[in-house]
Amino acid sequence: MNIFMGFKGKNNNSSLIAQTLAENYGHCLLLTNSFCGLQKDIEEVADAYQAAFLFGIDKTLRNEIRIETIAQKNSGKCRTKIDFQKLSGRFDAAGIKYSVSSTPTFYLCNEAYWFALQKFKGNAILIHIPTVKNADENFVENIKRAFA
Repeated sequence: MNIFMGFKGKNNNSSLIAQTLAENYGHCLLLTNSFCGLQKDIEEVADAYQAAFLFGIDKTLRNEIRIETIAQKNSGKCRTKIDFQKLSGRFDAAGIKYSVSSTPTFYLCNEAYWFALQKFKGNAILIHIPTVKNADENFVENIKRAFA
């Protein structure tokens, strides 16, 4: 079983997508919007999950996503063990434009990604998504189709 993570917030698209995917494909965890709180949130997750899919917001994205392959904390870097090329193919088949990045962002999402990669021994991936305002009405359904 997988865990889908997003950030708390009434109109936060990462929260909406994590909750939607968890309904059919796993469990949902909504993270605290603070550097200190999210570490605690992730550490408290049970070890029973095969993989963690973390969704974070990037306000510059418009109806597209960015798959992050690396997290960095201080001088340390961690790389996902999830087959992101296979995942990219699923997004492509669902009609979702995407890019793949190996450059950490150094914001709250990167911090959560770092802790998720540690917790799940590399079996985590961060997917940046657009805000609700920058996503069309089919965006959530397309994401759901990619995970089906």
